[in-house]
Amino acid sequence: MQAKRLTILKVFPDGREISNFIRLGDKIHSGGEGEIHEIVGQPEKFAKIYADGSLENKRLRKLRMEKIRKMMIKMPERIEGLAWPESILYDGHPDPENFVGFTMKRFDDMQMLENVYTSETRSELITEHGWVNLRMWSSLFMISLNLSIIMEDIWKKGYIVPDLSPSNILVDKDMRVALIDCDSFLIRKENEFGRIVGNPEYTAPERLLMKKMGNVDDVSWRFSFAVLIFRILMLGYHPFRGIFRENPEYTETDNIKIGNSPYFGGTGTRQFGSPPEFTIPDPIKPLFVRAFVYGLKSPMVRPDFTEWRKVLQKIYELRHENFEVCNRSSTHIYYENGMKTCPWCSMMEEWDIEDPFPDGRDIKVAGKNHS
Repeated sequence: MQAKRLTILKVFPDGREISNFIRLGDKIHSGGEGEIHEIVGQPEKFAKIYADGSLENKRLRKLRMEKIRKMMIKMPERIEGLAWPESILYDGHPDPENFVGFTMKRFDDMQMLENVYTSETRSELITEHGWVNLRMWSSLFMISLNLSIIMEDIWKKGYIVPDLSPSNILVDKDMRVALIDCDSFLIRKENEFGRIVGNPEYTAPERLLMKKMGNVDDVSWRFSFAVLIFRILMLGYHPFRGIFRENPEYTETDNIKIGNSPYFGGTGTRQFGSPPEFTIPDPIKPLFVRAFVYGLKSPMVRPDFTEWRKVLQKIYELRHENFEVCNRSSTHIYYENGMKTCPWCSMMEEWDIEDPFPDGRDIKVAGKNHS
C-alpha cells in the first residue's frame, strides 16, 4: 500500500510561502488528539495528524490552522529544543477545509523528565544505559537551568505553556531539554485558541478554586514552573505532598488550594524518602516562598522566568565555590548552604534507604563496565 501523500506548506517569518508534497510513514503514536507519523525520506521529522473529531467544527479547524501559521511566523529563539510547528499539512489543496496537521522536529535518544529525576528510573538509566552524568545532583540542577532558559524564551515571545508537566518534557544524556506538544501552547491575549485545564498537581490554587477553570495566564504558569523546578531538584518529590495527621487523605491538590506544604511552613511532615529541607540552595528558597506562600493570596508576586533563569545561572557560574563534594562519596554533590552537611547522606540515614546517587561502578557503556 502506497503511503498517503499530503501537501506541505512552509511559511517563513517574512510571510513567504513554499508548498511541496510529503508522504506519511509509519504511525508511531496514537492519542486522543491525533496521531504521530514518520515522514518518508525525512527521518529527522515527525508529522502530527489531528483526529477527525477535533477538526469537525469548521470554525475551530480554521482557528487551529491559523494558530499553527502564527507560531511558524513568530518562533522562539531557541527553536532547537522545541517540537515547534515547521510546516502546515493539507489533505489536498492548501485550504482551511483541508488542514490536517503539521510537521515538527523529531527528538531521539531522549527520556521523559520524570524518568530522569525519579530515583528508581534514574538508577536504571545510570546502570543500564550509561547516563553517567546522572550520578550526581548537579545534573538535575543543569536540567533546571536549561529548562528555565527555554521557558524564558517562550515567555518573551508571547506564548504561555498551559499544561506544563514532566510528560511534555524530554531530556538527553547531556542534560539538554526539549519540549513537545508545542501546538498546545497559548498565544498571549488570543484566548480563542484554546482552553486547557492542565494537570491538577501543577495547577495554581486560584485556578483550582474556580468553579470553571479558564485559560492559564502568566502567573498560574509561573506556579506550575516552580512546582516542576522543585520536583527536579528534590528527586521527584512534590512540594505539597506530605503526611498530615489532621487530614491524612489530603492530596497534593488539596494542599495546593490552602498553601499547605511541609517544606514551607505547612502543618505536615515530609513524605517518606524525601530529601531534607536544606537540600534546596539558599538563593532559590525565596523564589519558592514567593511562588508557594506569598503567591497563595497574591499570585502576581510569583517569580517570573527571567528571575528563575538569573538565579539558577548565577548559582551555576559560582558552582566551584558553592557546590560541595561529600567526604563519604564523590558522587554526593550538593549546595553547601553554609552547613557543610551532605543532604544525601542525611536522607539515607533518616529513612534507611539506598544511595540516591550511586558511585557508578556498575555502569554499562557499549557492553563494558564504567568505573
